[in-house]
Amino acid sequence: MVAPVRLWMPDAQAALPQWAHTLDVTPGGTRLAGLNCELSPGMIVEVQRQHKRARFRVVWVQLPAEKSKEIQVGLQCLEPEKHIWGVDIPEETDVYQA
Repeated sequence: MVAPVRLWMPDAQAALPQWAHTLDVTPGGTRLAGLNCELSPGMIVEVQRQHKRARFRVVWVQLPAEKSKEIQVGLQCLEPEKHIWGVDIPEETDVYQA
């Protein structure tokens, strides 16, 4: 699911949101792209989709490649009960073995 979101960094000096978009969405987290702010693993941020917000923990940050200036981040949802995505996302049902 690709959806526009706002990323709020509560600890930042300027509490202005960063616009981003989802690349992946799961019940436990999301991958965002389109960011141009400084994030690091362990940071707590808020993601806003329409009028709903939930807190997330930054798990990983991928710095931009030469051709792209967008930062990608992997986020773990700390408040999954808030259902900010507006759609039902099924739990993983496929089990893969190596």
